Amino acid sequence: MINYQVTHIRRRSTDRESTESIFEVRLNNGDHLTIDTLISYIDMGFTYYYRDQRNQKITIESFHPFYKQSFIRSNNHMGVSDCLLSLPSF
Repeated sequence: MINYQVTHIRRRSTDRESTESIFEVRLNNGDHLTIDTLISYIDMGFTYYYRDQRNQKITIESFHPFYKQSFIRSNNHMGVSDCLLSLPSF
């Protein structure tokens, strides 16, 4: 299966430091995906990842809470701050 690299994020203006504020991503090939589209692809089995500050490959997962809209997060997210938010904005 092909892996796709996310290089940039676009966030809503918000006070919250959360991946829930991400509404669009840019891939390394220049394509842009909305979060709804990205979540659909992840749920179909496609793999998306980003590189953290140490150049480690971090897989992105979709998260589907019962009480609010689905969003993306790092699969190694421990609840403090998600490194996905450190990607450049576009």
